[in-house]
Amino acid sequence: MTYPVENPQPVGRSGQWVDRVLGVRHQADHGAGSVADPGDAPGRRDDLVATLQRRSGASVAMLERVADYAGRYSAEIEEDRRFARALMTHHGAPDQVIADTEEFWSYIRATTESFQADVRLADGDRVRAGGRSLRVIARPGHSTTDTLLVDDRDGIAFVGDLLQIQTAKQRYAGYLDAMRGADLRVVQQDTIHDCTSASLAEAAVTALMRSEDPPTALFTAQNFVTFGALRALRHLGLQHRVAVVGFDDFALADLLEPGVTVVAQDAAAIGRRAAERLFSRFDGDDSPYTVEVVPSRLVVRGSGEIAPP
Repeated sequence: MTYPVENPQPVGRSGQWVDRVLGVRHQADHGAGSVADPGDAPGRRDDLVATLQRRSGASVAMLERVADYAGRYSAEIEEDRRFARALMTHHGAPDQVIADTEEFWSYIRATTESFQADVRLADGDRVRAGGRSLRVIARPGHSTTDTLLVDDRDGIAFVGDLLQIQTAKQRYAGYLDAMRGADLRVVQQDTIHDCTSASLAEAAVTALMRSEDPPTALFTAQNFVTFGALRALRHLGLQHRVAVVGFDDFALADLLEPGVTVVAQDAAAIGRRAAERLFSRFDGDDSPYTVEVVPSRLVVRGSGEIAPP
């Protein structure tokens, strides 16, 4: 089913138009946010989604389960609070640590409100927003209601290191999993391996962007590969037209224009855990080996959010 855009209305003094708000997950601290409404008392901040809905007439579209959560926000927040406190108590968290979380819950209660979704989406639906037709993919991840909104016109390229390197192989496998999970086609000619230096990556990306059907987005799987890709895009004048998400953060990434969106590893945590395991072996630990995964995080700075033409 395809849901059309509602009639947009201007919001606030900026004159910007909001026609639709798309909810992509349920979480008390993610689904709302807060905004100051000029019509309210000084200092008051209201739920962002509800405020946009009220002030602009924008329609709100989200998965059925997200819509259910939003419709009873207040009760859900209190339930989440009780669950969090019980979980911390069960695992022996100090009373003071538990008490300190009340400030967070007070803020959430003060800046959110229940609201009703105008459109309840299901996996496979299409929704029109911002001049695009977006395919809805229900894909549980960070939360059980994570939702992907895919513009099928997008083309995404992978640029990586030697596949003999285990981490390079794992990152490419993760890229393939993500593409499959989003139901996006992997184009073989847009997949480049063996970029062992920034200059090789620059040459590869330059040739790729000069091809007959260049990609609109790049995933660069190592920091020096990212350096080469960024240099190529800048030389071609495409740094504001082609999206880039790199793996590995690097110094001054936030000072470039646009800032570089990356998947950042917690190098300190990896090193600390490796040292702990090594010293444990020195002390006589002969238990079987284990695989430990230290979570990475997406750092959004702008380059990865560039929309295709």
